[in-house]
Amino acid sequence: MANCDFCGNPLSDAQYLLVKDVVYKSCPNCSVDSKQHIHYFCPDAFGTTTKRVTVNNPMGLQSHCAKCRSNKKGPHENAFPCSEVKRNEGYIINEIRFLPMSQSIFPTYEEVKRFIVETMPNRGGTYYYMKSKMDCPANTFVLFQYGGELIGYAVHTNTVELDEPLTLADGNECNGYYQFAPGSITLLNKPITKDEFASIDSSFKAFNQSHQKKVVGLLPAIFELINGKGGFIKSSSFGTRLPEEIDEKEVGTLFEGAKKQVTVNAYERNPYARVACINHYRKKNNGRLKCEICGFDFGEIYGEEFIEKIHIHHLVEISSIGSEYEINATEDLLPICPNCHMIAHSKKPPYTPDEIREMIRRNS
Repeated sequence: MANCDFCGNPLSDAQYLLVKDVVYKSCPNCSVDSKQHIHYFCPDAFGTTTKRVTVNNPMGLQSHCAKCRSNKKGPHENAFPCSEVKRNEGYIINEIRFLPMSQSIFPTYEEVKRFIVETMPNRGGTYYYMKSKMDCPANTFVLFQYGGELIGYAVHTNTVELDEPLTLADGNECNGYYQFAPGSITLLNKPITKDEFASIDSSFKAFNQSHQKKVVGLLPAIFELINGKGGFIKSSSFGTRLPEEIDEKEVGTLFEGAKKQVTVNAYERNPYARVACINHYRKKNNGRLKCEICGFDFGEIYGEEFIEKIHIHHLVEISSIGSEYEINATEDLLPICPNCHMIAHSKKPPYTPDEIREMIRRNS
């Protein structure tokens, strides 16, 4: 059995791809010929038939794309090869799960809405769990369940178990956290009810407090349901420019009382690199974020509601490079406190972390 040169999965097996909230399915015939999975819009490029309806294929999707069934050699128009998935921020979905959100933690819909749209994206897609964890693989499509309805979704990328429990601002003790791709975190305009989900999944009985597992073949039907109910809301916070990303040396002179001026650097920061950096160091420090130069911990000093506060320092200034380059999130970026960040940029090129550590050692 031949496997894909890029994702390593069997080419003869159809797989589902999610790219910017659009569902694709691979055509086994095109994939085998191309030695990588070739995906097309789903269900449009495939069609459906009641003869193919099964538990694993609830929509009755045709296995091969319509053009292959017409004896036309692929790949065809609008093909999405596996080699393009990573560059286009796509996810090969391996599983579908429900994640119940407790009403004791989120007493109102407004609170859970704020958590999905603002809190979770702003802290890098992190969702802390308490005792029981959702045991699922990377690239699981997770539907957030609240009050007997499905209210949002995100793509799960990793689960981290902490060495020691972590107490959050609300007093809850957590044993680990789920990592969701921040750009995937989404709130539905209108929740999906029990009856609506049952209309696309004949095996579904009711919502409960378990992490219900659903077949991947439901993905296109789920998105048809979502789009038919008015779509979704993406986080307005993720990807916005943070104060620490503005180089004060490029701002120029500002006068008190003048109109507020916002200056942005000429070279774009990649928000996904920032998230990857935060996640790497959070895991290193058992779920906490602290300055990797002086050890300052916002949550420890100011309270757990500030546990996610940190600046991200570019060890090589983007403005000094002069062109796009691929950032290594664990080698080019470092979480540091505002004080160390200010010291770092007190000269050009910036002081190195070791130089700042030596300043602290020498003067302490």
